Amino acid sequence: MPSYLATDNSAKERFSDRFIVRCLAGALRSTTRKEPRIDNNAAERLVRPVKVKLKVIGGFRAVSGAEAFCILRSVWETSKLNGQNPFEVLREAFTPSLSSYV
Repeated sequence: MPSYLATDNSAKERFSDRFIVRCLAGALRSTTRKEPRIDNNAAERLVRPVKVKLKVIGGFRAVSGAEAFCILRSVWETSKLNGQNPFEVLREAFTPSLSSYV
């Protein structure tokens, strides 16, 4: 009979002890690692609001509306990443400049 199917508590305790040690070793290894973690969490966080919007409203009515939403969302997130106020950036983008009247 394999050790993980044993009915005595000592085998189960050894298995659980090894599992706990492996989990702790993994947690400690991730805190002491010098190189950066390679993952796509930032990209997933940027896509999540778009996906939620699509699920809630069931999609866009027109391609032009989807394109406009993507452009606004891109400007919004880029301004946040650059440390700018997204409201101010969009306000400046939609405010006509004086040079257009000259």
